[in-house]
Amino acid sequence: MARGMKQLDSKEVLKTFGLAYFRELATFGALSDQAIEWMLQQGLIERVDAGRRITRFGDAANSFHIVLEGQTAFYKRHGDRDVLTRYYEMGDQIGFDLMIGLIPHNGTDVVVRESIILTIVIDQFREFQEQFPADFGLLMINLARELSREIALLEDVIVQQDRTAIDNATDTPADGYEVADPSPYGVVHFDDEWRVTQLVEKHEVDIKDMSTEEKVRLLREFREGMYEKLKDAVYERRGWTNDGIPTVETVKRLGIDFPEVLDLLKS
Repeated sequence: MARGMKQLDSKEVLKTFGLAYFRELATFGALSDQAIEWMLQQGLIERVDAGRRITRFGDAANSFHIVLEGQTAFYKRHGDRDVLTRYYEMGDQIGFDLMIGLIPHNGTDVVVRESIILTIVIDQFREFQEQFPADFGLLMINLARELSREIALLEDVIVQQDRTAIDNATDTPADGYEVADPSPYGVVHFDDEWRVTQLVEKHEVDIKDMSTEEKVRLLREFREGMYEKLKDAVYERRGWTNDGIPTVETVKRLGIDFPEVLDLLKS
């Protein structure tokens, strides 16, 4: 067991928190008590200290994680930099899309404050499908909601935003993140010449007499418009609604159109 990580007994965790606590977590939403208990008992539960890494860039994604308590941060690798793009809170999943897509980790997950993390490896995920088919369908819907925020394409777009959207960009970090301050590494600045190039050559904007603040605002509007278009295209391709929820046609295509799943979608 690595320093800063301690394995916890599932029975003690259930006794401490109670099933009612886990029913409220987003990833476990609408699952039966038996399914929740199985995941906790079969998975690996660890208490992880602040500053410890859960995943590293380039690692094989043969599992996914659920934040049972605490908070983690995701640093997306972009070129030679790691960029803080989001936080994971209680109930969020980490890495499911990578596991399903057989994609190596495209960034590093770091614990911000002491957390309790549940790890489910892919073999346990398959076994869960066999033992709890109805719950598996509900779990897929819960995970799909999370995936609507986790699409790597969208993260790449965020990384390309103006400095107000990536002011937590970092040099490639050494061991031991300073997570007491989630942005300890300094700021990436795009200069005014870069804005001029974007606005004039790409968006054909007349920037005469336009202040830097106006350029920043206008460029951000263009970027947000591109983000929305890309998001809509990705959702449509995956068979999701605009809210990031699978359509009835999609769950039928995936073979998870159990009555409980269809009732949840209709509600």
